Amino acid sequence: KALKKVLGGISGISVKSKEVTDLARESSKEAEVGRESVEDNLNQMKYIHESVGKSNEVIQSLSTRSKEIGEILNVISGIADQTNLLALNAAIEAARAGEHGKGFAVVAEEVRKLAEQSNQEVSQVENLVKDIMERIGKVLISSSENEKYIEKGTETVKQTAEVLHNISSAVSKTNRFMKLKIQ
Repeated sequence: KALKKVLGGISGISVKSKEVTDLARESSKEAEVGRESVEDNLNQMKYIHESVGKSNEVIQSLSTRSKEIGEILNVISGIADQTNLLALNAAIEAARAGEHGKGFAVVAEEVRKLAEQSNQEVSQVENLVKDIMERIGKVLISSSENEKYIEKGTETVKQTAEVLHNISSAVSKTNRFMKLKIQ
């Protein structure tokens, strides 16, 4: 009777050991699925990091081009100022010419108006370029912050992958140990 009880206990232990082995095997599979998911996340983070880097390059290029536009606007503004000065000189000469210079005075006034209008338009474009430069600066700051978050996220995912690997290894060891005990 005692032997039956011992054999029954051993049989129960064997059944429970098999259940634990099955659970360990299932846990090992789940850990592997988790590890693969983390690996996919790492690849996605790498892609995002590269994409942000490329975006930063484009933004830097836009910033450079905007500065070039600003320099061109300075040249145009200088030309408009010189044209305005020439129109003023032409108006003075037209006044000196008296009656013969009236037609020239009208032309000089129109040239002056065009120079003034050019200066106003240049000023508006300068304001737009300045606004674009400010926005580019904000985007660069935001993008730089995003890169930091991506790097931090990548590091967290790597740590998670390591933890899942450790769990998978521990479960595999448990599984092997349980197989040895059952046999």
